[in-house]
Amino acid sequence: MLKADVADFYPTVYTHAVEWALHGKAASKARLGQKNHQKTFGAELDAAVRSGQDGQTKGLPIGPDTSLVIAEAIMCAVDEELQQEFRDIGRYATRWFDDLMVFTSSQSEAEEIVLRWQSILLKYDLMVSTRKTSIFEGPPRLEAPWKVSLAQFILRADSDRKLQNDFYHFFSLAFALAEQYPEAAVMNFALRKATAARIGKESGKTLGRMALSSAISDASSLRYVYDALEKISNYDDGIIAELPLVESLNEACEYHAAREHGTETAWALYTAARFRIRLEESATNSVCRMDDCCSLILIAHLDDEGLLATSPDLSSAMQRSEFPEAWKSEDWLLAYEMARTGKSRPDVFTSVSGWKDLLAADVKFFILPQRRPSRAHGDGGSISSPEPSSDDCTTSTDGASSESADATPTEGEAPSGEGETPVESGSEV
Repeated sequence: MLKADVADFYPTVYTHAVEWALHGKAASKARLGQKNHQKTFGAELDAAVRSGQDGQTKGLPIGPDTSLVIAEAIMCAVDEELQQEFRDIGRYATRWFDDLMVFTSSQSEAEEIVLRWQSILLKYDLMVSTRKTSIFEGPPRLEAPWKVSLAQFILRADSDRKLQNDFYHFFSLAFALAEQYPEAAVMNFALRKATAARIGKESGKTLGRMALSSAISDASSLRYVYDALEKISNYDDGIIAELPLVESLNEACEYHAAREHGTETAWALYTAARFRIRLEESATNSVCRMDDCCSLILIAHLDDEGLLATSPDLSSAMQRSEFPEAWKSEDWLLAYEMARTGKSRPDVFTSVSGWKDLLAADVKFFILPQRRPSRAHGDGGSISSPEPSSDDCTTSTDGASSESADATPTEGEAPSGEGETPVESGSEV
């Protein structure tokens, strides 16, 4: 069986390839040399995409359904060319977004197909991902071995002491598997399973410590660390006070901000805001030097809440926010939220139709969950995460994520979605 993938699909799509896919590459290029030629539908789509990203011809916006339709148009053209050479391939092959799976009768046939697929993709300025391409014999695995091991592990909830011991053994296994499968979302899966358990006081402490250790093992798990901490807080807020949250979140912010890891930094800041954790001077300064809009919005919020050890230097963020054309740049989210909260001059948006109406209606793109009443020895928390499924724990680096990322956090509710940051592009009036 052949499994193949397009390398960095959405970010590397060449916008001119839209017209090539719909009308043919040779015909599209020939029209460029003709005077007063009529624009094709594909050329109009190409122009529309470019106009939405400052004229750039590389990449499709990740998230909008329009990008999905455009990407499918290109990949369907690739499918058609591949089927012209391998007539019966449609009977034993399937493609999901940019992932191709083909059942073949021999390895040589699989190699021939992937080489031909590569040559067709090159016509559209796309490449096969060598890291994600493999050929193997026998029936395909239904689940990855690491996932089977974690899914079969029984967490006993009939005794707090038993669950505490089970957490130790479960996370020991998860850490070992994460080291063995560095590309897989092992810790995300493990945290979701553990957070679904009905905790007690001692097991809650252990879950909290293991969750914070998970963030060190795999920084992408910070989103699920938040869920675990919320679960613990719902059971007994006192447990949260016993965890090394101050040190962990400050170290996470300082480390990831220095490397411009936007998602990781944003989740660390969001967690700090939710649990009222004070950010030290070095971590604050590191975040203020970032380009990431979500992290800058969050550090400004922490300043409003009095959770910073020093006054943040947001001069660069203010300059970006007050740029006259910020509303149509990559800084639109930062500029809008700074204007909405009165931190920057709102004239960047009040002078633009549509944006002016959003400001007037106080449309928010950033909503922090309200602090819930403290609970002691409760029912284990109201966050009842289901047993994690395969889809919950798959990761995507090319924009075709396996889980919807358009859910906006409402007040009193944690944001959800694999890989997303706590500042959402959905709005609430």
